[in-house]
Parts: sequence; C-alpha cells; structure tokens
Amino acid sequence: MSYINFRTFTLAQAKLVVFRTDLTRGTMGTNHVAYHVTFKCTQHLETHYVYVDAHDGQVLNAYSPV
Repeated sequence: MSYINFRTFTLAQAKLVVFRTDLTRGTMGTNHVAYHVTFKCTQHLETHYVYVDAHDGQVLNAYSPV
C-alpha cells in the first residue's frame, strides 16, 4: 500500500455531470449523476480526475492524464 500525502492536493474544480459507465467499452452502461472532481498535486505538479457518484459517494472512475 502506497502512502498518499493529501496535504499536497488542492481541489481545482468540481462539476455536476451525468456519467455513463462502460461507454468506452461500447456496451450499454448505466447513467449516474456524479461529480467530476479535479485535483492538483502541488508537490509533483500532477492533475488527477475523479468521478464520484452524487447519491452514494462511490468512486465511478479515476484517472490521471499522462
């Protein structure tokens, strides 16, 4: 398990969106009302994106562009 220092992350943006699961797989997914949250890491100058379900807080997808 890796250690994450959350003090180095800042919230850059949060938008309410409709997120569809399995869209990139070409199969029928389900729609979720979700928050698209953007975090900036001040220590490593990275950006991280997370989709969080607005109803139950479940992380639907998370990625960091390279």
